[in-house]
This record gives sequence, C-alpha cells and structure tokens, in this order.
Amino acid sequence: MKKYFATLIEKIKKRYRQIVRKYHNDAVIRKWRKAGMPYPPPHEFKEELLKSYAIEYGMDTLVEAGTGLGAMPWALQDDFKKIFTIELNIDMYLNAKEKFYALENVELIKGESSEQLALLQKVIRYPALFWLDTHENLEKGLNELSIKKEIKEILTTKFRHVILIPDARLFTGEKGYPSLIEIRNYISTLQPGYMFEVENDIIRSYEEKPAK
Repeated sequence: MKKYFATLIEKIKKRYRQIVRKYHNDAVIRKWRKAGMPYPPPHEFKEELLKSYAIEYGMDTLVEAGTGLGAMPWALQDDFKKIFTIELNIDMYLNAKEKFYALENVELIKGESSEQLALLQKVIRYPALFWLDTHENLEKGLNELSIKKEIKEILTTKFRHVILIPDARLFTGEKGYPSLIEIRNYISTLQPGYMFEVENDIIRSYEEKPAK
C-alpha cells in the first residue's frame, strides 16, 4: 500500500511540474510572438516543439547531441520515458552528471556525438526523436562539425527517426558550416522519402505521415 501511494504521489508531482512548465512556456512564447518572433526562438519554444513532435509521432525517447548546460533534458525530464544526451566537453559532462544523478530516465554519455550515435543505434531499436545541438561551437579536439556524420548515423538505419536541428541561420556554407541546401541534399541522398523544412530557425527532417 505504501508503494502504491508513493507512486501515486510521484505521478501527481510529475503532472504538477508539467502544468507549471507549460504555463511558463506559453507565457514566454506569447511574449516572443508579440515581439515579432526574432531569431533565435526562446528555449521554451524549442521545448514545446520537441514535445509536439514526440506526441505527433508517438515517440517516448529523446536523443540529444550536445548536452551543454543540460537545459533540455532538465526541462523535458517528465515528458520522455528515456532521454540520452551526449557531451564531449569534460567540464560540461561532469556538471551534467551532478545535475542529473537522481534522474533515472536521463542517461548522460561522454564522447564525440557521431561516434556515440553510432553506438546508440544498437540500443535504440525503435523510432526516436533526435535533437542535434552540437554545432554552435566547434567541439574541442575536432576540426570539423559533426552534423553530417550525426545525420548519417541516424538515417542509415531501418527506423524512421525524426531529426530537429536548431540554429538553422548558422548553416550558410561559411565558417565550417554546411549550407542548408547541402544538408537538404545530403538527407535526400540518405533517405529520399524524408521531408526537409526550415521554420523558426529550426531544421526539421522526418518521414511524412500518410494522410488519414
């Protein structure tokens, strides 16, 4: 009986956190829209976008490349059954380890993103949502961006994953970034049936669901 009530209380707390977060996010997003939706969109918009794709495609696993300060896994801890987040920078990795030590559904992975994504494909045997956010600063020890390698590891499987990439404005073909056209063509080569679109500074690529 104690276990039952403990589980019930945890579910109530989780739902309360979700409601509070949604209320906060909606307020921030309204303010952003009122300001003319400048780039980049606020983090709260990105959170809601990830949740919307997860619901639309029935996905309960999020894979993040580029943990950074851990803002995304922390915000979405109650919205996904499992979150994998990859970080190369040792200081950020250690800070995130401390931040997420009590969250059983968040798994932090140390290493280069495309290499770790290749390993994760052996674990994730179902469609998942991918948030590729390693590119804003070139990872220490690397001489090129990992984005195309990341995309290749995700799309060369039999599972129809959904890929979201923030900061589309940076993909200009300059300063080490591939252009949006290059990314689009690369995805089309790997998965001809995948959609490619850019909206609100976020690249979105996925297999379009058949019309109901």
